[in-house]
Amino acid sequence: MLEYVIVGLIVAAATLYVLKKYLPQTLRARLFGKAPVQDAGCGSGCGSCGSRCDTPATPGKAQFITLHSR
Repeated sequence: MLEYVIVGLIVAAATLYVLKKYLPQTLRARLFGKAPVQDAGCGSGCGSCGSRCDTPATPGKAQFITLHSR
């Protein structure tokens, strides 16, 4: 009987972890009580950045890599 309780706790912990990690931010905020981040930046995938994230950074000096055989 104790094994069933332990397995149930492990499954519940894994479920909570998956929910916290992969749910959309608004649902996470509702379920777990955390305020959503207002300015998540361009890497958040929210689409609020517009074309600001689409422009590439200014290219620097090119660096070449030389591979040597053994």
